[in-house]
Amino acid sequence: MAEAVGNIKFHKDTFDKTTKDRRQKVLEVAIAEFASNGYSATSINDIARKAQISIGAMYSYFASKEDLFLTIVNNAYLLMEKILNDVVADSKDVFDCIERMLVTSREFAIEYPKLNQIYLDITTQALSSMALRLSNQLEIITPQVLSNVIKQAKLDGKVSEDIDERVVCYFILKNFIIFKF
Repeated sequence: MAEAVGNIKFHKDTFDKTTKDRRQKVLEVAIAEFASNGYSATSINDIARKAQISIGAMYSYFASKEDLFLTIVNNAYLLMEKILNDVVADSKDVFDCIERMLVTSREFAIEYPKLNQIYLDITTQALSSMALRLSNQLEIITPQVLSNVIKQAKLDGKVSEDIDERVVCYFILKNFIIFKF
């Protein structure tokens, strides 16, 4: 789960070298803490204590609380990317794909409520210093996938060639957000 998008990596190599169980425990505890307390009120010391590791071990894995948080966001991005790619691969056509993406968006919020809460927190003023960097990363995958699906539908003659996929994506994504909540 401690992979990175492209060449971006927010954790240290020592995190990759520790056991899978330990990595999972640290990330699960951190997700729970960030989701329930928010970024500002979450203490890396509390995460270390609840994950049953020393604070020294925690800092050998992450340079800062921000890097731990960014690792979680990055992992959420990878999870969302996989889910969306699976939806596209299993869809019959553009309309089936959009319907499945809508349902999957809601299912994601239900299955991963803590990651969903972190996503909501990212888009608030409280994290305005990181909001652009973080929300762009998470928000870009769905429009990219949806835009590609619409472009393919145009090529296949399923939708009009003169539609602007950016506008269509915008309206579809707004519906995803409404449906999700």
